[in-house]
Amino acid sequence: MAPAVSVIVTVYNTAPYLERCLDSLLAQSLEDLEIIVIDDASTDGSRDIAERYAEMDTRIHCIPLSENSPGGTGIPSNIGIRQARGRYVGFTDGDDWVEPELFETLYRAAEESEADFSLCDFYTAPEGGEPIAAYDRHHWSGLALSAPVALDEESRRALLLLSPVPWRKLYRRDFLLSQQLFFPEGEFFFEDTPFHFFTVLAARRVILIDKPLYYHRLFRTGQSMEGGGTKFLAFIAHFGFMADFITSRGLWDQHGIDFIIMMLNNAYWVWDRLDCKERKVFFLDCNRLLHAHPSEKKRRKRFLRRDQRIAFYIVYKNMIKVFSIYITLRKKGVDVYKKIMG
Repeated sequence: MAPAVSVIVTVYNTAPYLERCLDSLLAQSLEDLEIIVIDDASTDGSRDIAERYAEMDTRIHCIPLSENSPGGTGIPSNIGIRQARGRYVGFTDGDDWVEPELFETLYRAAEESEADFSLCDFYTAPEGGEPIAAYDRHHWSGLALSAPVALDEESRRALLLLSPVPWRKLYRRDFLLSQQLFFPEGEFFFEDTPFHFFTVLAARRVILIDKPLYYHRLFRTGQSMEGGGTKFLAFIAHFGFMADFITSRGLWDQHGIDFIIMMLNNAYWVWDRLDCKERKVFFLDCNRLLHAHPSEKKRRKRFLRRDQRIAFYIVYKNMIKVFSIYITLRKKGVDVYKKIMG
């Protein structure tokens, strides 16, 4: 008999943390679940730990990959989605841990509301420090909480502002499969950004649970957030995936503005993580994408804040030096519109 929930645990060299992760999953109040551990060719004994736990509890299945997959967790996550048997699919990073009621809370909420996915709040847990509030908490204001939301343009736009992480969400498996929603695969990281974009635009109904039930470890050696700026150039590919998604589904007129907002928001975040050469590559590709996918001026004026309209204009006109000034002013809290346009 198929379980209610399949939990996909992506693992690569997380041996010091994996037991705590798996113990927290085995302690779930929702016992009707399977735990699929995808070991991405770890070299630190993570596979041995996962296989030992699989011998202890038949709900755990270990799938060891013979070679480390390129990029981040996209390929292992997709393997997990295809192997899952549960009515719902959730994700956990192999170095994180969860509250005992996480999956029962998300499962009950999704079932009762007939949502395509449910999501909860989370804590960030800096290595060696105490857990703190999630970094996207300020975006929860104005969202409907603990009640099902039938998504429209406005609510989708608000959801897209949340962190794209998949591990505090629970997705209906037939929603993912029927809509062909998978993580992009390739030699890049941050695959959760386009996956978040795909699922939010494809979903019809969601429910948000205003409880922090997941603990996400930060600043661990080997995390995808570490490394040079070349990792962050992945966003160029992801912008392309997002543009292709809404274009292929005939959604550009409705959601092209959401693509622009996602591009600009990620550009702000990525910019200081790139060196001069990488910035030029990144900026030129953003410019190319905006020209390849025209947007209506009326919709930009209606849905973009005026500082976003300035950023759009700067990128569209290929003014990279002005964009650097724009980023600097924005971080200082300067009214960019008055400073640049005044």
